[in-house]
Order: sequence, then C-alpha cells, then structure tokens
Amino acid sequence: MFDYGLSSIQDNVKVCRDANTGGSRVWIRRSTDVNDPGRYTEEQIPTKAEGHGCAVRTLDSFNFNNVDCIKLDIEEHEYYALLGAVETIKKWKPVLVIEIIYTRKRHITYFKPRQRIFKLLHSLGYEIVDVRGRDFIFKHKCLNHWDDLTL
Repeated sequence: MFDYGLSSIQDNVKVCRDANTGGSRVWIRRSTDVNDPGRYTEEQIPTKAEGHGCAVRTLDSFNFNNVDCIKLDIEEHEYYALLGAVETIKKWKPVLVIEIIYTRKRHITYFKPRQRIFKLLHSLGYEIVDVRGRDFIFKHKCLNHWDDLTL
C-alpha cells in the first residue's frame, strides 16, 4: 500500500468533503482552465467544503510489473487517474473496473465527464464488457478474458 492518491500529475491536492452531502472531491489547485470541470483554483472551492491536503502521483510513476487489473473508485477523479496510467495500461492491457458516476438526467454537465473516460479508453483499444451498478468493466479488444466464462 502506498500513501498517495492517483492523478495525472505529481503534486499536492486538496480533498474536500461537502458538509451538506458528505460527498468528497479532489480539487487540483494549479489549473485555471474553466473548460475542465475537475480542476479548480483555490478561490473556486466551495466555502462549506472541509478539506485536507493529499499527495498525488501518476500510476505510471510506480513502474509496476505485470498489472492484471486496475480498480478505480475515486469520486469523479477517475479520468485524471487514467491519464496518469496511460503507459501502464498500454503496456499491460489490464482489465479496468472504473466507478463512473452517472445520472438519469441527460444534461450535458453529467454527460461530458463520462464521455471523456469512454473516449480515452476507446483510443487505447478498450471496450465495455459489463456494468455492475456504477462499476464499468473494460477489457482490451485483443484479450479474451471471458471466452471460457459461463454465466
């Protein structure tokens, strides 16, 4: 076990818990890109959010060998963790189990973050093979993990 969070950068971020909902979110301080809903400046963090600092690294920076499966459930920060894991994913082609928040609403605010995860994984040769609640299971198109599985 490593005492780091996963992201697309190596830095210190703020992890905040919303006092009203109890939900948590990672806030990356450096970006001022208003078109990127996952990155905020310190001034944009809600005043009711209670938070603490956390060191983050890319998954690629660990140089793991023989990676079979990656499971991500990191409260809407999955896309950034995947960006930091692209080389590991390309090299080992692991099964990916990713919690992706979705809603029945078709509003663009909910649709875009999910779509960019799908687009990134599609560009890496991945396809969805199953959905279990909010967990989407992806495999690389060249692998046959489920050929012998009978349900």
